[in-house]
Amino acid sequence: MAGIVRSRLPWLAVNLVTETVAVSAIAIFQDEIAKIVALAVLLPDHLLAGQRMPAYRRSPWRCARWRRREMNAANTWRVIWREVLAACCNGLALSAIMAVAVIGFYHDWKLALTAAMALMADIIIAAIIGILAPLVLEKLGRDPAVSSPIIVTFVTDFVGFFALLAIAALVLL
Repeated sequence: MAGIVRSRLPWLAVNLVTETVAVSAIAIFQDEIAKIVALAVLLPDHLLAGQRMPAYRRSPWRCARWRRREMNAANTWRVIWREVLAACCNGLALSAIMAVAVIGFYHDWKLALTAAMALMADIIIAAIIGILAPLVLEKLGRDPAVSSPIIVTFVTDFVGFFALLAIAALVLL
């Protein structure tokens, strides 16, 4: 038990810090949120739909097995391309659903376009980071099963918040 706590505690502390940084993306755009309150409502939906995709966030107990079975020097780029292509297909479908929902609730096609574009960006980034983080961490001598979910969560949270609010600043204001 003490070994488990010792191995996870540093990564939980890193997670606390990285999530604080991720949320700082919201502070950068607080003026935009004040002007368009619907953005505050979309942040949690966008976050949950975009970065909690189980296909891109490999569960910790599967990381090592998945890498050994599917990834090697000869096919790394093929596997990455396959995941990005799958993310694009899923992103298009989920973005369309998000856009229809936003139009239904807010009757604003620009807001719908903003939410859809940000979700698409977040899903693609989640796919790329979901593959690269375990590989890089393993090369650095870290246990990817423990540390990669923290890295993936941080990057997708930050990108999700930043993409939604930055695109909103460009499209809506």
